Amino acid sequence: MANPAWTGSRTGDTSHQTTVFLEDIHMLSIRDCLDYCGISDEEVALLAEYRGISGIAAAQMACCLVQTSAGVLVLTEYMDELIDHAARNGDTEKVERARRVRTRFVTDYPSRS
Repeated sequence: MANPAWTGSRTGDTSHQTTVFLEDIHMLSIRDCLDYCGISDEEVALLAEYRGISGIAAAQMACCLVQTSAGVLVLTEYMDELIDHAARNGDTEKVERARRVRTRFVTDYPSRS
């Protein structure tokens, strides 16, 4: 049986078609993206919790935000707000966890936070 393949042209010009075998296509995993951005699973989890969004959406959001100083500041403020909310609710375990994550985050991004 032949390998599945896609044959086509991005421009519609059939004189320059390309064949790509599907086994040659590699997708990035969320881990690849997080490693590229330098974001930890714990940072993504805090963002997902704070914003009430899925982990994958939080990972995508975090990867975008850490690209700028303003974005790093936004993430730091989210973590601060989550810590304050947990403290008001008496959730000491969440406060400790969020503070640990925030400390590591500002250490990783010192010039931007």
